[in-house]
Amino acid sequence: LLNRIEKTRTELEALNLQLKRFRLIDSLLYASGKALETAVETVFKDEWGCEVKRMPPGHTIDFKVTHPQAGVQLVIEVAGVKDKIRKGNSELTQVLTYLNYKTPEEKIVLLTNTHRETRIDERPKENFTKEVIEIAEKNGFCLMTAWDLYRLWKDSLQSKLVDRILLSIYNTSGVYQYEQNYAQIFSSSGCEKLP
Repeated sequence: LLNRIEKTRTELEALNLQLKRFRLIDSLLYASGKALETAVETVFKDEWGCEVKRMPPGHTIDFKVTHPQAGVQLVIEVAGVKDKIRKGNSELTQVLTYLNYKTPEEKIVLLTNTHRETRIDERPKENFTKEVIEIAEKNGFCLMTAWDLYRLWKDSLQSKLVDRILLSIYNTSGVYQYEQNYAQIFSSSGCEKLP
């Protein structure tokens, strides 16, 4: 009986930790600043098993993320804003500055919690201005919403296809399209790293 009680206590502690992590990840939907950064770090590091290096305050980017099995290196700048990302946005400026230091193996990702004070089902579809999209496509970096990251995380809980998810992000220049990438990630052929 004591062994069963101890086993149940251990299982309960593990479930409480998982619940705490899930609540933290839920902040992807409405947070900004350090809370948003912590949620992003939790998904990549704790949920997807990536190596995550948080950059010091004042650096042009927030994280360097690597996943050796998928063969990807992501450089992520995180932004939580009340509207869409426009050309003068400070995080976009930081991404453009980092282009001067980027290695050929790295993919820059501007991960944004746009319209963060608006309910998910009421958020406008436009998260980036056309000018920002053109800049991202021209310079080969990915524009991604925290909502897309949240949906990918939820998908990964059942699929275990983290390498394909990371490759879909790595292969994106311009706006990450969740619906398009979903079909590719979960097809039998999957994703391949583009040159």
